[in-house]
Amino acid sequence: MASYSVAEAKDRLPSLLNAAQNGEEVVITRRGKPIANLTAVAAPPLKIADPAVMDRILASLPDIPYSDVDSVTVLRQVRYRDL
Repeated sequence: MASYSVAEAKDRLPSLLNAAQNGEEVVITRRGKPIANLTAVAAPPLKIADPAVMDRILASLPDIPYSDVDSVTVLRQVRYRDL
């Protein structure tokens, strides 16, 4: 755990933020007493949808057969047909 005064932290903020992002704990002190910790923010947890709701949504979608048609080729044909 690294400790820096407010003045040092102000001068070195980018490197201290990188250190915190890399998992290091950085303590900022004022007159030798800790006043703040810099730590990485944890990623928000993924929201898992209700499985029953997901099943209903999937059941409501139409079955779309797979096609091996190249969509880029079709778009080019449509785009250039009147030229």
